[in-house]
Amino acid sequence: MLIRFTVENYLSFNELIDFNMIASAEEHHNHHILQGQAADDIDLLKTSIIYGANASGKSNLIKAMSFAQNFIVNGLAKNQTIDAKPFKLDSSCYKKPSRFEFEFSYQEKQYAYGFAVDKNQVHEEWLFEMGHEIEKPIFERVKNSISFHFEHELFVNLAEEEKQRISYEAKSTRTNLLFLTNCQERNIQSLQSIYQWFAEILIIVFTNSKHQALTSLAKLNIDFFNKVIKLFNFGIDKIQIEEFKDKKSGDLVSKLITVRKNKTGNDVRFDISEESEGTQRFMDFIPMIIGLSKDKVFVIDEIERSLHTLLIRKLFELLLQHELFDSAQSQLIASTHEVNLLDIKNLFRKDEIWFMEKNQNGESVLYSLANADVDHLNITKGYLNGRFGAIPFIKDVKELGWDKL
Repeated sequence: MLIRFTVENYLSFNELIDFNMIASAEEHHNHHILQGQAADDIDLLKTSIIYGANASGKSNLIKAMSFAQNFIVNGLAKNQTIDAKPFKLDSSCYKKPSRFEFEFSYQEKQYAYGFAVDKNQVHEEWLFEMGHEIEKPIFERVKNSISFHFEHELFVNLAEEEKQRISYEAKSTRTNLLFLTNCQERNIQSLQSIYQWFAEILIIVFTNSKHQALTSLAKLNIDFFNKVIKLFNFGIDKIQIEEFKDKKSGDLVSKLITVRKNKTGNDVRFDISEESEGTQRFMDFIPMIIGLSKDKVFVIDEIERSLHTLLIRKLFELLLQHELFDSAQSQLIASTHEVNLLDIKNLFRKDEIWFMEKNQNGESVLYSLANADVDHLNITKGYLNGRFGAIPFIKDVKELGWDKL
C-alpha cells in the first residue's frame, strides 16, 4: 500500500510536494480505512481523488510517479542519459537534482525508498524501514558510495560471502543506475521484495494506456468479466473469446468479442474495436477490479475519461463498500475533473480529497481537505465557485478581439 509520495524539482513541481494516503482522525466512513495491524503500522486510506484545473499539475504528479517507477523497474542502458525534467521556471533548478520518494507498506513492513537524480547520474539513493516511532536505515548512497546496515533483518541472515558480494555490486553500480535496479539485474535476493512492490504492486494507468494482456485475462476470468459488464449495464449481452489461426504464422490466436442481441433476439458479434471508446476503456478497468481484490495500488489519470459520472461513482462504491474488498490491502488513487464525485456525506472522507493548483510562480502546489471545516458546505458548489482554488480562471471572452479579425 502507498503511504506517501514526495517529489521535488520535477516538471511543474519546484518545492517538495507531499501526497499521502494517511488517515486523519476523522471518524466519518471508518470503513474506508485500512487499519494497521501492529503498533508501528500507519492507518491508511483505500482511496483518494485529486482535483485541479487543466495544466495545474495533476497529471504531472502521476507522471512523476511513473518516471520514478520506470527508472526503478527498467533502469537504463550504459550510455543513456536519465530523463530528469527539472522545474523550468526557476533557472536555479537546472543544476539541482530531482528528488523522488515512496513510503509504502508491503509484506507487513513499512519502507521509505527514494533517490535524487539529474540527467547524468544518481546523486543519492536511500532505503529505510519506517513506522510511527521507528526509522531504521537499510542502505544509503551518496553518488557511488553506498553504506549498508547489515544488522537490519533484510540482511541479518546472510552469509559473509553474500554480504561481500552486495558490497562489490554496490561499488560497481553505474552512475546512471539505481542500486536497487542493479540488485535485481544481478539477482541479489535481499532487496527483491522492495523491487517487487514497484514492479508488481504499483500500477499506473494513463488515459491512453491499454491493458496488454486483456484477452488472456478475460479468457481466464470470463465469468467475472461478464458479471461486471452486466453490473454496469453496457447493453452487451456477453463477452466471449474466439480462437482462429493467423493466416501468416498459422498460430492459434485468441480474440475478445462482444455479443449483443438484435431486435429479433439473435446474437450479433462485435470486435472490441467496434465498441465505443468508453466501453473499451471500461474493459481495461476490469483487470483493475480484479487487482483491487488482490492487494494492488492503482493510480489512474483522468479516471472519468470517456466514462459516465455514475459509472465512475459505482467503481468507487464497489471498492469502498463491497465485501470482496474488505480484507484486500488495495488502493485506488485517481485524478479527475468530475465534480459530482465531491460528496463527503455519502462517498468520500475529507482526507481522501485533494486539490492541485499553480501559484503565482507557476509552481504546482497540492493540499487536501483533511481537517477542513466543510462538513456543512455544498462541496461541489464551493469548489466550482473557487472556494478551494484548483479551478481555471478564464478571462473575459471579449479580450479575444473577435471584432478585429
